[in-house]
Amino acid sequence: MGAGQTGRIHILKPRPAGRRGILAGWLIALASLGSIWFLAHILYPRQVPSPAEALAFLAGEGLWRIAWSTWLTLSRTLLGFAAGMAAALLLGYAYTLSPVAREAVRALNTVVQSVSVLVWIVILVMLFGVLSPVPPVAVAGLVAFPIILSAIVSGLESVNPRLYELAAMLGAGRLRTYTDFLLPSLLPQLAGAARAALGAALRISVVAEAFGSSGGIGYMIATYYSLAEPRGVFAWGLLLVALMVLLDKLVLERVEERVKRWATLPRQ
Repeated sequence: MGAGQTGRIHILKPRPAGRRGILAGWLIALASLGSIWFLAHILYPRQVPSPAEALAFLAGEGLWRIAWSTWLTLSRTLLGFAAGMAAALLLGYAYTLSPVAREAVRALNTVVQSVSVLVWIVILVMLFGVLSPVPPVAVAGLVAFPIILSAIVSGLESVNPRLYELAAMLGAGRLRTYTDFLLPSLLPQLAGAARAALGAALRISVVAEAFGSSGGIGYMIATYYSLAEPRGVFAWGLLLVALMVLLDKLVLERVEERVKRWATLPRQ
């Protein structure tokens, strides 16, 4: 250390980018991806349409078809996500009941995580049929469930033991201890896990729609693939990316930030 710096430790903290920095980052990312896309179009003009061609094709699909397909995909994803969240919360309560229940919940979570999404999709399509809306919903729930349950289990294992003491002092039973004391303390972890789970559920539900469904973005992508129309594949794929980005940045990110701010507020 030089003179005048003895005993000092300088900690470099990341500075927030600000609105201009965020905008610049997005512009750089979009320009880079657009350049790669355009280069692929130059190298493989028959298989890869240009961005302008994909956008023009999507515009030609009509507002009603775009809105209806987007609604089908989004509603199925949200329904499956809600089911997965409910199941994870219920098993989180079971996790608090006994050591045997804890091991059973851990084992179940490991098994569900270990099964490939492709296996789930094929089994569900065989059970409910190609045109059934059940496979996209069920797959979304099966993808979201272990992500949320893992966050709950991890949070319960590191929860402050004083919460149990406080709950006992106030005469709370097991269920009230879980809902009124433990879950509120896990909200930051749950918010982050829910954001990741919903994004994963949306991506996977589209795959299920492509395998078997009567509509949705995945169904449209698979339809144009079977028709050997790359403009349709890229156009609807671009719509899916836009939907995921908007959902994440405009909704999920803001919800996560509010929950984390609420969790850090001083309690009186």
